[in-house]
Amino acid sequence: MRLRTLAYVVATVMAARSLILADLEFPPLSGDIEAGRAGRNVPTDAVTFYGRALWYHDRRETSRAVEFYRRPLEVFPNYVEAQEGLNGIEPS
Repeated sequence: MRLRTLAYVVATVMAARSLILADLEFPPLSGDIEAGRAGRNVPTDAVTFYGRALWYHDRRETSRAVEFYRRPLEVFPNYVEAQEGLNGIEPS
């Protein structure tokens, strides 16, 4: 359960990150880092929904967890973590 709590906190922080850092200027990333980042640009809404899914999953509120695992997949279908969480509740 501690791992899920940590994941929930991380998801929440990531959702807030873009709001906090919106007006700041940073130096460009190295080519390798930028390539990895460009390949996985998860929308803030998807991260927020995923964090809520983890929260409900930890509390064994399965129907709500399923709802919030599905929502990020509507916004970002390649969100592997959300799909894996959903698969952990609903067999494919």
